[in-house]
Amino acid sequence: MRNITTLLVMLLASRYDGPKQASIRDAIPPLPFPERIRLVEQFSRIDEFDSGEEPDGRQLKKLQRHSSRKDYRRVLLQFFVRELGHEIAFFQTIEQQEQYRHLLVVTTDEWLYSVSLRQWPQYKEIWTVDIYGGCLLVDRTEI
Repeated sequence: MRNITTLLVMLLASRYDGPKQASIRDAIPPLPFPERIRLVEQFSRIDEFDSGEEPDGRQLKKLQRHSSRKDYRRVLLQFFVRELGHEIAFFQTIEQQEQYRHLLVVTTDEWLYSVSLRQWPQYKEIWTVDIYGGCLLVDRTEI
């Protein structure tokens, strides 16, 4: 699914669009090179995942009525606050496929997550959290 070289190139080449505003942005803020390397190393080690939302057809029909479900950023933010109890500091899309978006997420309390979101074309293009896995960010000296 992910290639470490691709991750590294994307993280190093990403642009930061400024401080956190009312909505979160899909970009990693400027970080020193060693910090970006640390993120990539830890991100590549996340190997245990939990199921996110597991809606059935009836639930998907209900969810399609919510316009916020069409914005993957809002779905991501709401899931982290409601389900995980974390506030997102920043995130970066790592890979996009036909109906999936894979993200690196860092929270304000220094957790690093790998998250996959799924888009449902047959339900008005809404997004749900498919799977997620995380770990506490550690200092390079602790690795």
